[in-house]
Amino acid sequence: MEEPSTISTKYFSPAAQASMKHALSTWAKQNRVRPRDFARQMGYSPSYGWSLLRGTAPVTIPTLGLFLLRYGVKAADELLEVFRTIHTGEIFSTQPIQPSPGE
Repeated sequence: MEEPSTISTKYFSPAAQASMKHALSTWAKQNRVRPRDFARQMGYSPSYGWSLLRGTAPVTIPTLGLFLLRYGVKAADELLEVFRTIHTGEIFSTQPIQPSPGE
């Protein structure tokens, strides 16, 4: 399964996107989840899993939904707790996420 190219009507604000990227990377380090294992568990290609954990690919709302399904409620709660400790402010935007150069 590859990452959907579009998401519904809400997107993460740029600041929330940066915080979520950091939170996902931090969660993976704290739980000793290797990029290859993350990609396999999520059903992504190894390169896309690596890009998510490096913070070079956007973390979308569908990514979080799949994370919840594949890793469970406890892991999702841990991820969101990391997010809450580093992010204050607006979370959603109506503007689509702009891809990083080279994506």
